[in-house]
Amino acid sequence: MYACFGYTLRVTARPVVTFTPNWSAIFLHEAMSLSCNVDSAPQDNPAYSWYKDHKKINTVQKIHHIPSADWNAAGSYQCQAETGDKSDPVRLNITDEVVILQAPPSVFEGDNITLRCHSLSVQGAENTTFYKDGQIVGSGTSELTLQAELNSTGNYKCRDKPETVYNGAEGLYVACVTELFPPPRVSISVDPVVEGAEMRVTCATLPQRAKTSLEFAFNRNGRKVQEFSSSDTYSVQSAQEDDAGNYTCEAKTSSSSVKKRSRTHQSFSRPQIKVSPDQVTEGDTVTMMCSAVNTKQEFAFYRNGQEVQGFGPSGEYQVQSVQEGDTGSYTCQESDSVVCGILRYSHSLYLQDVMLYPGHTYLSTELQPKPTAT
Repeated sequence: MYACFGYTLRVTARPVVTFTPNWSAIFLHEAMSLSCNVDSAPQDNPAYSWYKDHKKINTVQKIHHIPSADWNAAGSYQCQAETGDKSDPVRLNITDEVVILQAPPSVFEGDNITLRCHSLSVQGAENTTFYKDGQIVGSGTSELTLQAELNSTGNYKCRDKPETVYNGAEGLYVACVTELFPPPRVSISVDPVVEGAEMRVTCATLPQRAKTSLEFAFNRNGRKVQEFSSSDTYSVQSAQEDDAGNYTCEAKTSSSSVKKRSRTHQSFSRPQIKVSPDQVTEGDTVTMMCSAVNTKQEFAFYRNGQEVQGFGPSGEYQVQSVQEGDTGSYTCQESDSVVCGILRYSHSLYLQDVMLYPGHTYLSTELQPKPTAT
């Protein structure tokens, strides 16, 4: 029975068991060596533990040798360095069939893998045909090389057609391709970022195979702001309005065999401030309205640079009984706790006296440039 298992996120990459030769199935009495590969060993010469079918076996070295495989050698193998995590189980199959389709014991996306139609017969490779899910994918050679992708998972078969009594023996293999690393996630160190403060954009993902090196690149509004490098962080020492935008990041292997992009981390355009009504009588209620593209925001309001209403979900600020002393330069500010962005101010809305009638003061609105901060 074969099964393909899904991806599981881990804090650190587990060790990986590899075979030499790199086949998951061998004939009876053939030799095999199993190696325990870890990202970084706890010490220079760590002790290794090996397990077969979840039972500990008497090997404490990095490599477990099988000089001549018998039926008892078949099973699922795991390794462990010191007290670290155990590797995922990798199965070794032993057979005396006429033909076996040999493949690596573990396959990750991006790998160049070789399938070998291994036969006890002496017939030439021109008699061999490879199939995937019933479709021919190669012929005329005893080996088939392909680059593994997630959609490479499937049922593979090779068929030997010698002029023998076997009359076309077959080897079967079910390929389970493991995701090398999940799509990265882009995040901001402090969200929202205050204008002038440091901003760090991080690209986070985790390789599922030991000793896998990744490179990262960053984009803002579809344009690259940092080319591929080993750094998973893009830093801006003093964030300005031009640094606001839609950020994505990319992660790839050094060979570029696997490349993945994050989802977009959105930011917003400058908020807009409006007033209602356009003209009011002294003593009336004036409503300032701050609008933004995204609704998952909080707003604050200022008059002449002084806060008159702190951050809250309401995009409105009211002056209940407007007086001459309420004239001034009004701005609103948006922030967001989920989506990336610089704290941004609207343009200023200036309330001023335009005409006086006995007992009445009429106010009108005029859009003014934002005053320079002091």
